Order: sequence, then structure tokens, then C-alpha cells
Amino acid sequence: ILISKNIEEDIMGKGEQASLNLITLAEPHSIDTEMYRSIRTNIDYLSIDKKIRVINVTSSVAQETKTTTTCNLAVLSAKKGKKILLIDLDLRAARTPLI
Repeated sequence: ILISKNIEEDIMGKGEQASLNLITLAEPHSIDTEMYRSIRTNIDYLSIDKKIRVINVTSSVAQETKTTTTCNLAVLSAKKGKKILLIDLDLRAARTPLI
């Protein structure tokens, strides 16, 4: 899924925001959105001298909000002007095609 800088226009009209809990779009000034911004900033500063090209989010347990976290981080990174390609490799229960 390619996420553009105009993510609100890409997603808001599709009615899927509630199912993915994209708080970064629904409430851009909330404390939860600020938490995601903090995570994104920490990822940005992991490697100042070298550009991070790939981030892999994984877990050994189901239902740990990996998809929600990944989608919200993708939204914030796209709003910052970065090019984002989000790939959901959960072949049994993929949720990112909703956006």
C-alpha cells in the first residue's frame, strides 16, 4: 500500500478509519497521536548518519496491535513527507488492505 502525503484524502472517504483505529487521522492533537509521534521520532533518531529504509514490525503473539501501530506510524511518516510503502504479510488475516 502506498501512502501519500495527502493521506487524509486517500483514507478518510473510505470509511475504514474506525476499523483500523487510525487515531493519527481522527484526532491529530490527542495524547495518543503524540505517543505515536514520539515512537516515530525515536525511530528517526536510531540512525542519524544512515537513512533507515526498512522497518519490520513483528511479534510472536497475536492481537498486540502491530497493524494499528504500523498504520499510525505510516500515517505520521507520510505527513512528514516521507515515501511509505506498507506491506502486510499476514496472509491469513491481512488488515492493511482496508486502507
